[in-house]
Amino acid sequence: MKWLERFSSASFSRASDVSHDLKTPLNIAVLNLELLRMRVQKLVGFPDEKLTEYSKAIDHELRRMARVFDSYFVYSTPPDEALELFSPSGVLQETKTPGDWQRQESGDAVKVQFHRSRLVDLLKLMVEGASRLFSSQPVVLSTSSDATHFQVRIEGEGPSSESDFGKVFKFYYTDPSGTPDIALATARLIAETYGGTLTLWDENGKRLVLDLRLPIADQASGS
Repeated sequence: MKWLERFSSASFSRASDVSHDLKTPLNIAVLNLELLRMRVQKLVGFPDEKLTEYSKAIDHELRRMARVFDSYFVYSTPPDEALELFSPSGVLQETKTPGDWQRQESGDAVKVQFHRSRLVDLLKLMVEGASRLFSSQPVVLSTSSDATHFQVRIEGEGPSSESDFGKVFKFYYTDPSGTPDIALATARLIAETYGGTLTLWDENGKRLVLDLRLPIADQASGS
C-alpha cells in the first residue's frame, strides 16, 4: 500500500518538528506564568500562598506535558540506524536491575528484528517502571521463548492500592505517592511499535506480573 508508506514517511519526517512546535508554546507559557506570579505578588505587596500554590501546580503540569511530547514523538518514529537481527538476551544481560532482584535468564538463542538503541531503551524503561511498581521483595526477572515470541517477565508484590493495571501504561499516569511516571507508557509504545506487547496483571491475587513479549524474527527471510 504505497499511500500508507507515503503517509508514514511524511509523519516520521515531521515528528521532530511537531514536538518542537508543541514544546515552544509550553516553554513560553512557563516563562509567562512565572512573570505573572511575580507581577501579581508585586501588586498585592506580599507573597500569596495560594497564588504560589496554583502557579506551581500549573508549572508542574506544563513541564509534565513537555516530557510526554518528548517521549511520544521520539519513540513513535524510527531512529536513524539500521534494523538488526540479534539476540535480545544479550541486550537484557547488559540491562542493570536493582541489586536485590533475582534474575533467572534462560539464555535463549532466538533473535528479534529491532533497532538496537530502541531495545536498549525498552528494557531499561521496563526495569525502571517495574522498580517503582513492585513494592516489596522478592522481585524475579525471568526470560523464556516459544515458537513465536521472546518473553521477559518481572514478578513481584505490588502496591495494595493499585487495581486498575491499565492506567500504569498511560502517559498521564501518577503513582500512588503522587509522582508522575511515564516509564511503562513509553516502554509499551516501543514494544508495540515493533509488534510486541507489554502487559500487567494480578496473578492469583498475590503477585503482579509485568510481561513483555517480542516477536521472534524469521531469520530465513530477515523479517
